[in-house]
Amino acid sequence: MTKPRAVFLDALSLGPVDLAPLQRHAELICWPSTGEAERLERLQGATIAITNKIRLDGALLRQLPQLRLICAASTGTDQIDTDTCRDLGITVRNAGRYITASVVQVSWALILELVCNLSLRRQQVRDGT
Repeated sequence: MTKPRAVFLDALSLGPVDLAPLQRHAELICWPSTGEAERLERLQGATIAITNKIRLDGALLRQLPQLRLICAASTGTDQIDTDTCRDLGITVRNAGRYITASVVQVSWALILELVCNLSLRRQQVRDGT
């Protein structure tokens, strides 16, 4: 059984990520980034498109009849023309469980660190000043 061809248009936008699990299920081609003029050529023949920030508009999508799945490597899908995807039968998925309670907790801890300068206060307690 042949693996579907998957193209990640802006893999560098995720930083150092292990994509080996994807490679077990698809013939994965990763581009660090993709300009608007490069999108069509890079997605030709792909069954799966993966994007973080690269725009996938209706005009482009209509030129890719083999495309069946778009994965947004983010929570948002505003870079993807979801109406055209629905009309063409292309499934769109995103990182829906991306933000968990622990992410919120760390975010607030960092906000409080910055606003209250907690590291300075901690040092003052240690120094007795």
